[in-house]
Amino acid sequence: MKKLVAIFVAVMFLLCSSLAIDSFAMQGGKGEGMMMKHKGMGMMKGKEDLSGKFCGKAGFILKNGEELALTPKQEEDIKNLKAETKKALIKNQAEIEVIEVDIETALWMDAIDTAAVNVLVDKKYELKKEKTKMLVNALANLKNILTPEQKTKLKGLYKKQM
Repeated sequence: MKKLVAIFVAVMFLLCSSLAIDSFAMQGGKGEGMMMKHKGMGMMKGKEDLSGKFCGKAGFILKNGEELALTPKQEEDIKNLKAETKKALIKNQAEIEVIEVDIETALWMDAIDTAAVNVLVDKKYELKKEKTKMLVNALANLKNILTPEQKTKLKGLYKKQM
């Protein structure tokens, strides 16, 4: 009986280890968790991407709104810009992920239609390009909400924080 229990425990250990290794390999061996898989909102491979930079900057401005002497209209404009940008990022990322599934599915076929896959790849990277341009515009719009005096004060707050 003890041998049977020992064998059962060993098999379960090997099974769990195998699943953990498969999971690790599916993530490129980088040990990134599932939260890191959703690249559109925040961090990418240890570096801050533009969406993280935008959200961080907007949050920092709002957090220091009193010190920057933000008007209620400026606060509202920043909150609206942040919300609209987040919604657009979510939609963009969802479209990219759907295309990634379509590419993956096309690659499972016995005969791969490379022309069709290439169209999907082009579409995926066109969406990524749109995302980057959208974030650049959002960052520019965020800065344009502030007055020159507020921008100067903001730089001082950043330096003080560092």
